[in-house]
Amino acid sequence: MQLLARQPLYLGGLIRTALDAAAVYTYQKQQELRMTIQNVNLEVRQKYIQAQLARQLVEVAVQAKRDAQKLLADTETKYRLGSATRFEVLRAEVRLNAMEADLIRRENESQISLTRLLNVMGISQKSQINLADPLEYQSIPADADQCLSLAILKRPDLLMGEANIRLAKDNVEAEKAGYRPKVYLQGLYQRSYPGYSASFTDFFAGGDEDTEPDNNNNGAPGSLGNKEWERTMNGGLVVEWTVFDGFATAGRVAVAKAQLRQEEVLLRKAEEQVQLEVTQALLRLNNSEKFVESQSGTVTNAQEALRLAQVGFHEGTITSLDVISAELALSQARSDYLQAVYDYELSKLTLNAAIGTIGEQAIPAPVAAADPNSPPSPEES
Repeated sequence: MQLLARQPLYLGGLIRTALDAAAVYTYQKQQELRMTIQNVNLEVRQKYIQAQLARQLVEVAVQAKRDAQKLLADTETKYRLGSATRFEVLRAEVRLNAMEADLIRRENESQISLTRLLNVMGISQKSQINLADPLEYQSIPADADQCLSLAILKRPDLLMGEANIRLAKDNVEAEKAGYRPKVYLQGLYQRSYPGYSASFTDFFAGGDEDTEPDNNNNGAPGSLGNKEWERTMNGGLVVEWTVFDGFATAGRVAVAKAQLRQEEVLLRKAEEQVQLEVTQALLRLNNSEKFVESQSGTVTNAQEALRLAQVGFHEGTITSLDVISAELALSQARSDYLQAVYDYELSKLTLNAAIGTIGEQAIPAPVAAADPNSPPSPEES
């Protein structure tokens, strides 16, 4: 009976690479979790501003209905006074009915957007929620160079790609361990009967005929009757080094290096894709900002045009059709402005997600240039 214990001391670098791979794998899973959290964050924010837009479009429809009601009341008054025709009254009624139908449609869209928000948040559809903030235009500056640099540092998919490269490098080192020796600390413990005969007959019979039993009737020394065991213990260092393995190690190393090059190519492609996404998001943000600024003036002009049309209608210089046209223009201008603000807010979310910092860090703003006439800071002096 024997017991062999062996403790590896050096396996050609396998232990170190295994520990490093375990740490990298943990980091990779952390980035996967971070990417999932960012995706959920983006989806919730998108559904939230969609609900904001739908709610404020309801307010636009409500105001349009009020304007239509006012026009109908004014037209009926003028009809009773004989300064308007029955056709103008019917046209104002049709206008009011259309605005009531549009209000119903807007309210339904608002309710649907709320249910989508509740669904993505994982909240029961029976819950009652109120949107705390209105959809407002809040301009933010964005520095293109800083956005691109931050995306390279923060995007979870790029960090996962870097982790894959490190795992591939560990795999190369692990395969190269086949070239190196392996060192073990080994200990052996053995128990056996002493003086065994080469003959099975003598072994089971208790020895030769000339051998006398001992005084304790335990049989001859070396037989099964002898209860004394012989114990042997030894230990030392064992070195294993494969001199030639038929180029098996070389083949595995070549495959590992090819996988490493593949991961490096994939990372470069991912970096190029990230740069494209950030650039497109920046362009969309700039275009959305210009569109918002142009639409804000349109709403002001449409409001003034409606006011003038209502005054002219009361004075009899224009018809109700002109008032209806002004109301339609104002309602469309308000809707376009809200849609422009929504697109701008959505562009900010898209840029933040493209950088890889949504829910974690704001979009980097340009660094203001230092004033050459300003006094130096205490650190500089």
